[in-house]
Amino acid sequence: MIEREVGRRAPARARAAAGDRLPEEAFAEARGVILRTEGPQPLALVTGPGLPERGVEARCHVPRPLPGAEPNETALTVGDRVWLRPRGHDTYEIVRREARASALQRGDPSRPGTQVIVANVDQVVVVVALHRPEPSRYRLDRLLVLAGQSEVPAVVCLNKVDLAEAEADADDFVADYRAAGYDTLITSVHRGVGLAELRERLRGRTTALVGESGVGKSSLLNALYPGLSLRVGVVSAPGRGTHTTTAARLLPTPDGFIADTPGIQFLLPIGLEPEELGDFFPEIHAIAAHCRFPNCSHIRELGCVVLEAVESGRLSEARWQSYVQLYEDLAEAKRRRPSVVYQARRAAAGR
Repeated sequence: MIEREVGRRAPARARAAAGDRLPEEAFAEARGVILRTEGPQPLALVTGPGLPERGVEARCHVPRPLPGAEPNETALTVGDRVWLRPRGHDTYEIVRREARASALQRGDPSRPGTQVIVANVDQVVVVVALHRPEPSRYRLDRLLVLAGQSEVPAVVCLNKVDLAEAEADADDFVADYRAAGYDTLITSVHRGVGLAELRERLRGRTTALVGESGVGKSSLLNALYPGLSLRVGVVSAPGRGTHTTTAARLLPTPDGFIADTPGIQFLLPIGLEPEELGDFFPEIHAIAAHCRFPNCSHIRELGCVVLEAVESGRLSEARWQSYVQLYEDLAEAKRRRPSVVYQARRAAAGR
């Protein structure tokens, strides 16, 4: 078990004062990874000389500005790797933040700017339920585009197959994603289906677990790691899940780190032009390379090779429809962008 400095064990300096002496190295600069950021002080898993092998959890003071952070980015988020030194009897001070290897970001077309959800992940597992809530290819595909923008491998995990009338429904749903080149998993906590395969995918990696509320992310983690004891919500009418994870958090497990993210109700790819969207639908990108029209939207142009592929059945119509909807959303966000920035500047000026 990981030793916890907050609420379960006395902090390192307090233990030393009580006679449980730690080596002097324990108070030197140490490394850490941010587990949670809500509240006035983020929680980090701290490792270093003189500390237990698996590290200790401690609250951290964040200097302003934070060394290593860019002025216009989220300064500190779950998954960030930091250097720390002890500060007082129960906290550490962050000395600097390391550069991020990757970052999943949330955007909103109604306002400028972005929010980093989680940093430094090796893969994204997108969880979708086969039933309750009903699966949305559009929401799933938005998350896959997000992972593609971040250059992070994505896995499609179709959960709650125990609620389907037939497993053939699950195979039909994931077939399009397998054809597009994505790794896929079919899981059921109730019947224990696919859990061993999912755990193997998590081993030795930092994984972001993303998906809508109610798809069973917390139930999957509880089944794999019962010691986590994550709260599980119910699905309310009309099939929408309740939020059991209210803020992103990084969970240390025997297999690696898992970023458990809150159910995402809205997410739009960041800084992506509508014309670039096809690059993040692998099967559309492959076909579009042979399109004779420059800057083709692959939506309504007569003679477009992508439309011909849809009509002939070589390209999934469901995936193409998802592409069209996301293309139109990006186009609308692009049209609104200048007025949004203008309003934001007026608000900042107090007008």
